[in-house]
Amino acid sequence: MNTITGLKSSEVLKMRKAGKCNKQEKNSSKSYGKILFENIFTVFNVVNAVLAVLLFISGSIKNCLFIIVVISNTLIGIIQEIRAKKTVDKLTIINTGRINVIRNGKPQSVPVHELVLGDVISIGRGEQIPNDCKILSGNCEVNESLLTGESDPIIKNKGDKLYSGSYIIGGKAVCEIVSAGNDNYADKLLKQIKCMNQPNSEIVQFINKIILIIAFSIIPIGGLLFYNQYTLSDGTYKEALTGTATAVIGMIPEGLILLTSTVFAVGIIRLSKNNVLSQDLYALEAMARIDVLCLDKTGTITTGKMKVAGTVTASGFNDNDVEKALRIIAVCSEDNNDVIKAIRLYVKSNENCTVQTRVPFTSERKWSAITTKEYGTIIMGAKEIIFSGKSIVSETDDNYRNIALAVSERGIKNNAIPDDIKLIGYVKFTEELRNGIKETLSYFIKQGVEIKIISGDSPNTVQRLCRGILKEEKQCIDMSVVSEEEIKKSVENNKIFGRVSPEQKRLIISALKGSGHRVGMVGDGVNDVLALKESDCSAAPVSGSSAARNTARLVLLDSDIASLADVVKEGRRCVNNLQRSASLFFVKTIFSVIMSLVFMITNLRYPLEPIQMTLVSGLTIGFPSFVLSFLKNTKRIKTNIVHSIVRNSLPAALTSVITVLCIVSLAVVLNITDEQVSGLCVISLAITGITLTIKIYKPITKIKLFVTVVQIGGLVSVLVLWADFFNVAFFVEIPFLYIATAVIVLILNIAIINWFSEMIDHIK
Repeated sequence: MNTITGLKSSEVLKMRKAGKCNKQEKNSSKSYGKILFENIFTVFNVVNAVLAVLLFISGSIKNCLFIIVVISNTLIGIIQEIRAKKTVDKLTIINTGRINVIRNGKPQSVPVHELVLGDVISIGRGEQIPNDCKILSGNCEVNESLLTGESDPIIKNKGDKLYSGSYIIGGKAVCEIVSAGNDNYADKLLKQIKCMNQPNSEIVQFINKIILIIAFSIIPIGGLLFYNQYTLSDGTYKEALTGTATAVIGMIPEGLILLTSTVFAVGIIRLSKNNVLSQDLYALEAMARIDVLCLDKTGTITTGKMKVAGTVTASGFNDNDVEKALRIIAVCSEDNNDVIKAIRLYVKSNENCTVQTRVPFTSERKWSAITTKEYGTIIMGAKEIIFSGKSIVSETDDNYRNIALAVSERGIKNNAIPDDIKLIGYVKFTEELRNGIKETLSYFIKQGVEIKIISGDSPNTVQRLCRGILKEEKQCIDMSVVSEEEIKKSVENNKIFGRVSPEQKRLIISALKGSGHRVGMVGDGVNDVLALKESDCSAAPVSGSSAARNTARLVLLDSDIASLADVVKEGRRCVNNLQRSASLFFVKTIFSVIMSLVFMITNLRYPLEPIQMTLVSGLTIGFPSFVLSFLKNTKRIKTNIVHSIVRNSLPAALTSVITVLCIVSLAVVLNITDEQVSGLCVISLAITGITLTIKIYKPITKIKLFVTVVQIGGLVSVLVLWADFFNVAFFVEIPFLYIATAVIVLILNIAIINWFSEMIDHIK
């Protein structure tokens, strides 16, 4: 017998210098510097920073308060991305740890990342295979479900190949590493994905488009507006800059960016209490919008463990005979596969017996046997193998996986089944379902989400399992006989997919998305990573592979799929409330754009300052949207975000433009000061905002009534107590005509906004 000595130290060093080792790349996620750069140097931040500097230089320091919102938004973005980075960096494809290796003829323990090509390792039960390797001696039972999706264990003998990411569930083997680093099977799969998922939030995309449009418009509009204001007969540099800054700042919905980040961050914190980790800020929205949910079977809707569902007794025997056979197997079998574990949990008591012969189970043999002195031989396995060539009346239950039990008075010789065997009965097995899976899938179905099960396991196995959790079943399909061209047709006509390869899983998701669906994917194995990456929103149980957890946007920390219902509810609350709040913010944006265009070509002075816009925004947009965005709202998301925002914000914006222009035009006739004009404009904008808040947050509740009271009280307090600070001298030598005009403006505001709202409601 040849002694296995493994590599010499010089050979290990040579392999490491050649790069044939497990040292992992360090660029799997963004660097801290890149996170800071991308969050700080945005178009939104640069524009606001330039305006703040110019206002500061001009001496208008209090008009720079808007920069607080900019800083807050940037900090939230940085903190969330750093949090996601730390999570991603901790989740690597192979569990970190140490492995037993033979070097220089001696066994030693080394970290997994120090393994090199050609190393000889010793692995046993419960260990994860760190590299693709070949068995030199021994044999073992391997669970490859994280790679292939098949739940049945596989027996590996001398010369067979083991794949990284698999687990040893029985036996022990000495193996030679044949692939290292990125050449491993699991790493090759991961090359096709990126560690950091890009957000696909509709709300964020819409805001970014608006900011991009505004960014291209700011320079020409701002430049012309500044020139117009500066060349007025009594215009000054400070007044021109203040008016221009007010218009430009008003165009950017900076508060909405902050609110969006805050609402989703709070949603993530809430979900963390339900053991759900979100690896990006907008995964909640993505999951809330899905209409198809794809799930892997093994380890996702099941725990990966077998469970005895009952027994069937054959003619000529009784239930005690079946129970006795199971007790003998539980006590005397040396196998440690899931079937034996399930039997041991099922039997109520032990059986005393003397074992004479054991035949272990193998995937090739498909049966096992135990010969005892007291009871003869008990055989367990596939009926068609045990009774090959014999006619046996089927008494199985098709809803379960049935394993036959047989008895013989003879012993086992040469690992051959005796001729006198008789069928005792069957043991009904099912995979152990995760708690609440049936109720969870029922919830999604009621919400209009179609469920599709995609698994690497046998189609019949998957279909049999789904009978207990899905009320309706379409035809199950074997994907091993489906070509790439046929996949698109197959995904629409089937709910259950068996023998699915990792690439086919990705193609199934891609085909569904190509048909206009929003697709969610839940998987736990390395074989699921391509599909997880391709989906609109992905989730993985923490009990799954590190690769799946690394790729998924959501990680279920207690591996409970029921948590996904909480994600949907939380996501709906965020999206529905943000869509309504966005309407408040875009009133200011639309108003500012129109006002900029008007004052760019007229001989009128811009009536508002940044500090006044900050006041109006805080009272009518920031405060109500922040408070009301946390209200419970789990309605299905139906309305397109653009349609929702335009429908709500356009009437208020047009109303604000009309009333402010009327005030400015009448200023000369009324012979009132610039501060009084600003006061009227502030009142007009505030009333319009309060009216819109009441309209879009119907029906009125106590909290909504409280918000309205605070808005009105805040406005009055500012005009009475802080008029000088906000440059709205409301109570300084006010003529009667001014008061009358203010009342008329308020009435017109409410009337006009209601008229515009009715007009737009009819345009659908």
